[in-house]
Amino acid sequence: MTDDEKERIERMERNMEFIVEHQAQFAAEIQEMRAGMQEMRVGMQELRAGLQEVRQVLSSQNQAIVTVVGLVGRLAEIQEEFQKSAESRFAGLETRTADLEIKMKELAEAGKGTENRLNAFITFVEKYISSR
Repeated sequence: MTDDEKERIERMERNMEFIVEHQAQFAAEIQEMRAGMQEMRVGMQELRAGLQEVRQVLSSQNQAIVTVVGLVGRLAEIQEEFQKSAESRFAGLETRTADLEIKMKELAEAGKGTENRLNAFITFVEKYISSR
């Protein structure tokens, strides 16, 4: 074998070693990538489960908000009905108070007439008694 052939064989062997080493490194990197991909899959599953829980909580909160809004609306309706009822009652009370004031004035006038008649009767009785 000539020196050229030996050198060529050595170069081919070095190239083959280089290729084998790189192939081994490549295989190791692929294995690491597969492990990383598996971790990512597990992480994605955990994220999906967490997202589902968040959706359930949000759904419950949305239902609670709808219920509260409905209650607030009903409360506003009740407040409005109560206010209308109270205004109606106060209007009726004002009318009755005005009527009562009129009747009290009439009663006071009637009382004055009664007092005048009573005084006249007392005067008559006193004169009658004193003339005897």
